[in-house]
Amino acid sequence: MRHRRRTARTGKRAAALLSALLLAALLPGANAGSLEGELAPDFALKSMDGQNLRLSEYRGEVVLMNLWGSWCGKCRDQLAAIEQLRETYSDQNVAVLSVNLDRKLKKVRGLTEQLSLNFPILLDPRKQVARAYDPSRMPMTVVLDQSGTVRATWQGYKAGDTQLYMAELEQLLSEQTWN
Repeated sequence: MRHRRRTARTGKRAAALLSALLLAALLPGANAGSLEGELAPDFALKSMDGQNLRLSEYRGEVVLMNLWGSWCGKCRDQLAAIEQLRETYSDQNVAVLSVNLDRKLKKVRGLTEQLSLNFPILLDPRKQVARAYDPSRMPMTVVLDQSGTVRATWQGYKAGDTQLYMAELEQLLSEQTWN
């Protein structure tokens, strides 16, 4: 008798959980990173070198942007790969921006120097950009087209993701030549 009650309760819980998940999937904005096809949320942040940069200032360029934190091991791996992409596309109409979510600049500075990063590191200690882009996993990578529309997003990072970024950049650069 006891076993049947547990099974019935477990079944009810599973059904309730499934219903909640389905409802969440149907609500607008329920999926983190579901910005594809929308104009990218604009922001202005101070870079590590003290400049104030606004995302909308990069309209007319393809933008590869990532959100990361120094506590995230995959973020560190991705930063090195993004530096290589920056070098690959340095003579093309591609801007690379990086938004760091750490509160302490010392950690960020140490890591960027260690990795010899040569793209703007924007500081978001209040996490305003993180709230706007709502990553479910770190790092989050976003590619914007020349008009500032989000064309692709990725959450997390694993070997081979760089090829996905390159394919998206190549697609957008080829579209640019036709426009």
